[in-house]
Amino acid sequence: MTRKMKDSGIEWIGEIPEEWKIEPVFLHFWQRKAKNFQGREKNLLSLSYGKVIEKDINKLGGLLPASYNTYNIVEPGDIIIRPTDLQNDKKSLRTGLVKEHGIITSAYIDLAPRNKQNVSFFHYMLHAYDIEKVFYNMGNGVRQGLNYEELSKLRLVVPSSEEQKSISDFLDKKVSKINQTSKTIQQEIDALEEYR
Repeated sequence: MTRKMKDSGIEWIGEIPEEWKIEPVFLHFWQRKAKNFQGREKNLLSLSYGKVIEKDINKLGGLLPASYNTYNIVEPGDIIIRPTDLQNDKKSLRTGLVKEHGIITSAYIDLAPRNKQNVSFFHYMLHAYDIEKVFYNMGNGVRQGLNYEELSKLRLVVPSSEEQKSISDFLDKKVSKINQTSKTIQQEIDALEEYR
Protein backbone atom coordinates (compact mmCIF):
# COMPACT_ATOMS: atom_id res chain seq x y z
CA MET A 1 0.00 0.00 0.00
CA THR A 2 1.37 3.39 -1.00
CA ARG A 3 1.34 6.02 1.69
CA LYS A 4 -0.28 9.37 0.83
CA MET A 5 2.20 12.23 0.97
CA LYS A 6 1.94 16.01 1.24
CA ASP A 7 4.33 18.94 0.90
CA SER A 8 5.83 19.79 4.30
CA GLY A 9 6.25 23.45 3.35
CA ILE A 10 9.90 23.12 4.42
CA GLU A 11 12.07 23.16 1.31
CA TRP A 12 14.91 20.90 2.47
CA ILE A 13 12.51 18.31 3.91
CA GLY A 14 10.12 18.07 0.96
CA GLU A 15 7.21 15.65 1.19
CA ILE A 16 6.07 13.94 4.38
CA PRO A 17 3.31 11.40 5.11
CA GLU A 18 -0.11 13.05 4.96
CA GLU A 19 -0.96 12.38 8.62
CA TRP A 20 2.27 13.93 9.98
CA LYS A 21 1.98 17.45 11.39
CA ILE A 22 4.12 20.56 11.12
CA GLU A 23 4.23 22.30 14.51
CA PRO A 24 6.41 24.99 16.14
CA VAL A 25 9.01 24.16 18.79
CA PHE A 26 7.01 25.95 21.52
CA LEU A 27 4.23 23.34 21.37
CA HIS A 28 6.74 20.69 22.45
CA PHE A 29 9.42 22.55 24.45
CA TRP A 30 9.70 25.48 26.84
CA GLN A 31 12.89 27.31 27.79
CA ARG A 32 14.25 26.17 31.15
CA LYS A 33 16.02 28.98 32.99
CA ALA A 34 17.00 27.67 36.42
CA LYS A 35 19.99 29.57 37.75
CA ASN A 36 22.58 27.75 39.85
CA PHE A 37 21.65 29.67 43.02
CA GLN A 38 24.71 30.24 45.25
CA GLY A 39 26.70 27.79 43.12
CA ARG A 40 25.09 24.76 44.80
CA GLU A 41 25.29 22.47 41.78
CA LYS A 42 28.79 21.27 40.91
CA ASN A 43 28.21 18.82 38.03
CA LEU A 44 29.60 20.94 35.18
CA LEU A 45 28.43 19.99 31.68
CA SER A 46 29.57 21.18 28.28
CA LEU A 47 28.34 20.85 24.69
CA SER A 48 31.11 19.20 22.68
CA TYR A 49 30.85 17.74 19.16
CA GLY A 50 27.09 17.28 19.48
CA LYS A 51 27.21 15.62 22.89
CA VAL A 52 26.57 17.04 26.35
CA ILE A 53 29.54 15.81 28.39
CA GLU A 54 30.68 16.10 31.99
CA LYS A 55 33.69 18.28 32.80
CA ASP A 56 35.73 18.31 35.99
CA ILE A 57 34.89 21.62 37.65
CA ASN A 58 38.17 21.49 39.60
CA LYS A 59 40.51 20.78 36.66
CA LEU A 60 39.63 23.43 34.14
CA GLY A 61 42.16 25.63 32.43
CA GLY A 62 41.77 28.71 30.29
CA LEU A 63 39.11 31.36 30.72
CA LEU A 64 36.99 30.52 33.78
CA PRO A 65 33.93 32.33 35.11
CA ALA A 66 34.19 34.15 38.46
CA SER A 67 31.48 31.78 39.69
CA TYR A 68 29.04 29.22 38.35
CA ASN A 69 26.04 31.04 39.90
CA THR A 70 24.91 32.31 36.48
CA TYR A 71 25.01 28.86 34.91
CA ASN A 72 21.70 27.11 34.25
CA ILE A 73 20.64 23.88 35.89
CA VAL A 74 19.67 21.30 33.26
CA GLU A 75 17.83 18.01 33.56
CA PRO A 76 17.98 14.67 31.70
CA GLY A 77 15.85 14.91 28.55
CA ASP A 78 16.55 18.59 27.95
CA ILE A 79 17.96 19.56 24.55
CA ILE A 80 20.75 22.12 24.50
CA ILE A 81 21.20 24.54 21.58
CA ARG A 82 24.33 26.67 21.16
CA PRO A 83 22.90 29.83 19.59
CA THR A 84 26.00 32.06 19.34
CA ASP A 85 28.36 33.12 16.54
CA LEU A 86 26.21 31.65 13.80
CA GLN A 87 28.02 33.41 10.95
CA ASN A 88 31.55 32.70 12.20
CA ASP A 89 31.28 29.00 12.94
CA LYS A 90 29.53 26.83 10.38
CA LYS A 91 31.28 23.58 11.38
CA SER A 92 30.35 23.04 15.03
CA LEU A 93 27.45 20.86 16.04
CA ARG A 94 24.99 23.05 17.93
CA THR A 95 22.61 20.54 19.55
CA GLY A 96 23.02 18.05 22.37
CA LEU A 97 20.80 15.82 24.51
CA VAL A 98 21.23 16.13 28.28
CA LYS A 99 21.58 12.75 30.00
CA GLU A 100 22.29 13.84 33.58
CA HIS A 101 21.41 16.58 36.07
CA GLY A 102 24.01 19.35 36.03
CA ILE A 103 24.87 22.92 35.09
CA ILE A 104 25.76 24.45 31.73
CA THR A 105 26.55 27.97 30.56
CA SER A 106 23.52 30.25 30.32
CA ALA A 107 24.74 31.29 26.85
CA TYR A 108 23.00 28.13 25.59
CA ILE A 109 19.26 27.65 25.07
CA ASP A 110 17.86 24.84 27.25
CA LEU A 111 14.77 23.26 25.67
CA ALA A 112 12.78 21.40 28.33
CA PRO A 113 10.12 18.97 27.07
CA ARG A 114 6.44 19.67 27.64
CA ASN A 115 4.41 16.66 28.76
CA LYS A 116 5.73 13.24 27.72
CA GLN A 117 7.78 13.99 24.62
CA ASN A 118 9.98 11.50 22.82
CA VAL A 119 13.04 13.67 23.38
CA SER A 120 15.29 11.24 21.54
CA PHE A 121 13.21 11.71 18.37
CA PHE A 122 13.17 15.50 18.70
CA HIS A 123 16.89 15.55 19.40
CA TYR A 124 17.56 13.61 16.19
CA MET A 125 15.29 16.02 14.33
CA LEU A 126 16.99 19.16 15.69
CA HIS A 127 20.35 17.51 14.96
CA ALA A 128 19.20 17.07 11.33
CA TYR A 129 18.20 20.76 11.24
CA ASP A 130 21.68 21.55 12.59
CA ILE A 131 23.41 19.41 9.94
CA GLU A 132 21.32 21.16 7.26
CA LYS A 133 22.51 24.51 8.72
CA VAL A 134 18.94 25.75 9.31
CA PHE A 135 19.96 27.71 12.43
CA TYR A 136 22.39 29.86 10.44
CA ASN A 137 19.54 31.55 8.60
CA MET A 138 17.70 32.44 11.80
CA GLY A 139 20.08 34.52 13.93
CA ASN A 140 20.49 38.28 14.15
CA GLY A 141 22.61 40.96 15.81
CA VAL A 142 26.30 41.80 15.49
CA ARG A 143 27.43 38.29 16.48
CA GLN A 144 24.41 36.73 14.78
CA GLY A 145 22.86 34.99 17.75
CA LEU A 146 19.61 33.13 18.11
CA ASN A 147 17.23 33.47 21.05
CA TYR A 148 14.45 31.21 22.33
CA GLU A 149 11.71 33.50 21.01
CA GLU A 150 13.00 33.02 17.45
CA LEU A 151 13.81 29.33 17.93
CA SER A 152 10.39 28.65 19.45
CA LYS A 153 8.77 29.43 16.07
CA LEU A 154 10.91 26.91 14.17
CA ARG A 155 8.60 24.44 12.43
CA LEU A 156 9.13 20.77 13.28
CA VAL A 157 7.90 17.63 11.54
CA VAL A 158 5.78 15.68 14.04
CA PRO A 159 4.80 12.06 13.31
CA SER A 160 2.54 10.06 15.65
CA SER A 161 4.01 8.99 19.01
CA GLU A 162 4.36 5.41 17.77
CA GLU A 163 6.28 6.50 14.68
CA GLN A 164 8.48 8.84 16.75
CA LYS A 165 9.44 5.84 18.90
CA SER A 166 10.09 3.60 15.88
CA ILE A 167 12.26 6.26 14.24
CA SER A 168 14.27 7.04 17.37
CA ASP A 169 14.74 3.31 18.20
CA PHE A 170 15.97 2.69 14.65
CA LEU A 171 18.39 5.64 14.82
CA ASP A 172 19.60 4.63 18.32
CA LYS A 173 20.58 1.19 16.94
CA LYS A 174 22.31 2.67 13.89
CA VAL A 175 24.21 5.25 15.95
CA SER A 176 25.26 2.56 18.45
CA LYS A 177 26.57 0.40 15.60
CA ILE A 178 28.48 3.35 14.08
CA ASN A 179 29.97 4.25 17.48
CA GLN A 180 31.10 0.64 18.01
CA THR A 181 32.67 0.50 14.54
CA SER A 182 34.41 3.83 15.17
CA LYS A 183 35.74 2.56 18.52
CA THR A 184 37.06 -0.65 16.88
CA ILE A 185 38.79 1.35 14.12
CA GLN A 186 40.36 3.67 16.71
CA GLN A 187 41.64 0.67 18.70
CA GLU A 188 43.19 -0.74 15.51
CA ILE A 189 44.83 2.62 14.75
CA ASP A 190 46.19 2.80 18.31
CA ALA A 191 47.53 -0.78 18.01
CA LEU A 192 49.27 0.06 14.70
CA GLU A 193 50.79 3.20 16.24
CA GLU A 194 52.16 1.11 19.12
CA TYR A 195 53.49 -1.49 16.71
CA ARG A 196 55.48 1.18 14.84
